Amino acid sequence: MNDLNKTSSADLKDEKKLLHFGLDYLTLNLIKEKDSISETEEFLRSIFLLPHDTDNTNVFYDFKWDQFEHPLTIYFSDTHEGQVAGFNLNNLYLFQVCEIDWEKPVWANTNYRYRYRLQFYGALFNEARKGDLEYMSLFTKFLNDVERRLISHSISRSDICADFSGFTPLQIKKGVKGTRRKKMNSLEEDPDTGQIETFYYGNKKKDRNTWLVRAYDKLADSRAKHKEKLYSDYFQYKSVTRLEFEIHSDTIRLFGLDLKQALNSKCQWGVLEGLMKTKYNYWEILKFLKRERVIYDFESVFMEKKIKKSIPLSREEFAKRFLSKAYKFEDKYGEDPAVYLMKNDIQFRKNVYNYLVNHPQVL
Repeated sequence: MNDLNKTSSADLKDEKKLLHFGLDYLTLNLIKEKDSISETEEFLRSIFLLPHDTDNTNVFYDFKWDQFEHPLTIYFSDTHEGQVAGFNLNNLYLFQVCEIDWEKPVWANTNYRYRYRLQFYGALFNEARKGDLEYMSLFTKFLNDVERRLISHSISRSDICADFSGFTPLQIKKGVKGTRRKKMNSLEEDPDTGQIETFYYGNKKKDRNTWLVRAYDKLADSRAKHKEKLYSDYFQYKSVTRLEFEIHSDTIRLFGLDLKQALNSKCQWGVLEGLMKTKYNYWEILKFLKRERVIYDFESVFMEKKIKKSIPLSREEFAKRFLSKAYKFEDKYGEDPAVYLMKNDIQFRKNVYNYLVNHPQVL
């Protein structure tokens, strides 16, 4: 039996906490601008000029992707859309690049006019969550050429997720209020307890160009897919729910998201808040996420600074410095209610201070 499943239920944490917030999937479409020369196109073309066949029997090892620090293994294949180069690291399929072949029947009578389609998967963003890699260097060339207007691009899908403990999918579902809600389906239940493990907000077919939401038991999902090791840090909690927003082209255009914004956590949060709080509906979990997000971002920022500077601070001193930085986050959060609370609610400041003192693992 997996050691992760041997933990006594009495030893599991039952606190309410935001464990992770960020991307879980991204589809990027790229095309060369007329009469321009871009590093992006030269780089992507060079990938498919590497020695390989199209039957997926030839593998290219130790590929260096620009400034990305890890050597990657490429698996080539020929699909109904064009040639695909899939990039692996330590047996994890991180992302793939498709070089569109306009001669393929699938592209007949379509409006798709991009030359390359890149899909970045959950494994990539989860490895970044764990601190095992950083992914922004994968986008350096693209961002530079977009800034210089040498390439056109679009984002056709972006999945943004929030993982948190202390709530169940059923509680999330009951907290969705409003007069114009999307259709909600409970698709999976625990065979032993009868509790809902997964529910959908929206319809896969009807909302394929707009947006839909999945809320599901992340622990049960990890066990079912044999991914316990990838989320081993989650198994210290009694329950972990993932709230996952699958956002497609029409909604992405509505928010005006480009690549730079899609990679920015503040913009990601703005999209989620815009979808969860409208004139016609409201998600009660949003209030919890607002508060937790401030603490979550503070932890991330100051943990990184402490590691880089190797400052030997006591927990109490670190917490004080941590709180003192709240005033400097206005530019990042604007008029976010959580920042207002941080500046004006004495009890809330005390709660944050006590949280940090009592959770030495974040220091």
